[in-house]
Amino acid sequence: MAATYGAPGHDFTLQTIMELQKSVGALGATITSLTQSVAEHTTKVDRIEDHLQKKIEDIGDKVSSMSHKIYAAGVVLAILVVIGGWMVNKSWELVSAIATPAIQQAVQHDLNSQNSAPPKQSAH
Repeated sequence: MAATYGAPGHDFTLQTIMELQKSVGALGATITSLTQSVAEHTTKVDRIEDHLQKKIEDIGDKVSSMSHKIYAAGVVLAILVVIGGWMVNKSWELVSAIATPAIQQAVQHDLNSQNSAPPKQSAH
């Protein structure tokens, strides 16, 4: 026997199909919502990644800048050491040129005064 339009089996099947259609619609909405949420999170992650990449590049630039400054400071220090060494050398030569005749004269004077003094006699 064929089921007719108003038969009880037909109503159950129709109701089941309507419930399935409602459930599929809810699942579709949930999938759409999840897709949008994933897209938003992907955008946020991309922004964070870009921000971190910029920070890393900034740090790299600062390290490079500091490296150049340290190198320049080393060059300046080497130049100052060379100039300081030259100044000490010239100062030593000047002191030596001034002091040597004075020292020789003082030594000669001491030798002359010792030679001209009468010898001391010890009292026994």
